[in-house]
Amino acid sequence: MPENLSPLQFRPMQASDLEQVLQLQYQAYHSDFHEGPDTFAGKLARYPDSAWVAVRQHHLLAYLFAQPACCGLPPPLNDPGLEVGTADALHLHDMAVAPEAQGQGLARRLLDGALAWGSRQGWRWVTLVAVQDSAPYWRRFGFNDAAPEKSLESYGPGAVYLTRPL
Repeated sequence: MPENLSPLQFRPMQASDLEQVLQLQYQAYHSDFHEGPDTFAGKLARYPDSAWVAVRQHHLLAYLFAQPACCGLPPPLNDPGLEVGTADALHLHDMAVAPEAQGQGLARRLLDGALAWGSRQGWRWVTLVAVQDSAPYWRRFGFNDAAPEKSLESYGPGAVYLTRPL
């Protein structure tokens, strides 16, 4: 079966995926936003139920890291999954889709899965920090600009904090 016709699998992220996750992150984001292997390994170890991938024949096409958070208090860039206290939100920390897989709805499927998972946790909000001028993309999914209770400095200039009810 040609690779582009083989089944696409959405599943929880595994430690064995991290090398491909890092490679995809390097393709998708400016170097100012690259997080290292320790950051991703820490997030995955701390929050294994809120990280997902889309793969085809062992080739990672997309990923999403999310984590519990308190609405208004986004975790800083390079946070390895520190304790947040009593969470009321799912924070979408990092999502990327491989260039060859863009336009196939992978991001939407990962997002829908994350929203369903966050709702099952009983959280009221979903939050994110938009970088690289991506806020208009996220607003299409019902996210609105919000004022965070702490600085977005670690994300650099132009970062926008967005929230939406779950």
